[in-house]
Amino acid sequence: MTKPVLSLVLIGLSLPFASIAISAEDNLQQAQHGIQSAYDAGQGKISILHWPSAWVVDEHSFHYSKKVQTVALQGDVAQVAMRQDDSVMAADPKTGQHHFIRDTAIFKDTWKHAHQRWFLKKRTFGEGQDTIDGKRLMQEN
Repeated sequence: MTKPVLSLVLIGLSLPFASIAISAEDNLQQAQHGIQSAYDAGQGKISILHWPSAWVVDEHSFHYSKKVQTVALQGDVAQVAMRQDDSVMAADPKTGQHHFIRDTAIFKDTWKHAHQRWFLKKRTFGEGQDTIDGKRLMQEN
């Protein structure tokens, strides 16, 4: 028996993020704060949970967060590990029973500082886990 698998759909990576002024004397902590602010400003526009259309999703229960884990700053480029946590309540179309669906992932992002702003240049998926009611979903082969 195969189980449905959640997948993360990336959209709008080129969307502008929060304007962040940074001068030569700014330190790593300020860069981390600025990049977190940029994630927060773009929250909900970078990614969404994708669930088979037959499932009925309660859009009001959708929750997403992005949290900077680490930052390595080298000149005007920052290598960032970011944890994303998406969750939603959805009804199984066969049973009508509601389930708590959660998708967690670690992304390795590259940010570039230019023109008084941070820009997301590259995103690489690191690791992640999808669960329904706390039980891990297995990937289909």
